[in-house]
Amino acid sequence: MLTRRHLLAFSLALLFAGLAPARAQTTWTTPLADRQTVVKPQSLLLIPVPREPVWLLNAARQDPEFTMLLAKKRVYSALCNELMSVANGWAAYASWVDVEKGPVGNERIAPGLVTTNPQALLSLASRARQYAMKEPLLPELDAAVAGLAQLVEPVPAVMNEANAYYDRKDYLDDDFKGGHAYHARLIQIVPPLLAARDAVMQQMSALSEKLDTKEIDMIEASNGRKYLWHSRRVLALAGKLTPFFDWKPEKARSEELKAAVAEFAGAVRAFDEYRASPKAEHASGGSLGLLPKVRQWRNGSDDERAIWSVVNDYNSMVGQLEYGPDGMDMVRDWPGSVDRERAR
Repeated sequence: MLTRRHLLAFSLALLFAGLAPARAQTTWTTPLADRQTVVKPQSLLLIPVPREPVWLLNAARQDPEFTMLLAKKRVYSALCNELMSVANGWAAYASWVDVEKGPVGNERIAPGLVTTNPQALLSLASRARQYAMKEPLLPELDAAVAGLAQLVEPVPAVMNEANAYYDRKDYLDDDFKGGHAYHARLIQIVPPLLAARDAVMQQMSALSEKLDTKEIDMIEASNGRKYLWHSRRVLALAGKLTPFFDWKPEKARSEELKAAVAEFAGAVRAFDEYRASPKAEHASGGSLGLLPKVRQWRNGSDDERAIWSVVNDYNSMVGQLEYGPDGMDMVRDWPGSVDRERAR
């Protein structure tokens, strides 16, 4: 029978195991995304995977189940974020190819796709499958992640082979024969993978909102309303904006969007005021550029590509705020902590 001490050690081990893949290499939105309408803006957003401060160890002692859920979220998020390379590649491909038909042979340019990291993707997919079977079970999300992980295996190799084909301009010698063959394979494996990823990301939003609220409360209780509290609050409220991100704002939800932007704006303003105060913890990075871009897009910018500025600034903000304030002691001694806990 598992005691509370054993459960604590297990939860710490889970979270520590979840840390490594969470920093997997990801890529931002491809510049070609604004020239296509196949891959939606929401599909090119990163999921925040912040580094955790030492205070989380104390939180884990009080709520091991929360810690295990956080570990599961980190592993799932890491897989979705690494799959950004596939979404980017498909967006680049769709910028010059009709994905329903494939290349026709008279394209003015053929920039190919985007390379992926097969080792990282397969490793993260394997880890996600393992975590889908771990407690606490989240039946719908776990099943969606397990299904997504099964679709990953054939994709990286085919995408990289196809990209190399276009990089070498082999199509100039074979009259796109290879391009047609690669398209037949890509259309079978990439759209189902991206659809499964979208489904997982939608379900992750609900889990993130639940965990973010609790984590922000824990930060305030342990560290007060300082840099980390403000930055996590900004990330959490930015996440509430993402369901609205589309080529154009949905008029039927204009009041909901207005309220979400106002809440996010309040958090950004409070964050700016805190960082300008004499007692602020030092942290690199200037004012966040996402808020004005969201306001311009919300107000109906004439530029049809305005949403992509929003997407790029959102992803940049995620990268900026994931690391926490300079000088804060982030978790580094987790293996030793787990060993000491087990030894008690």
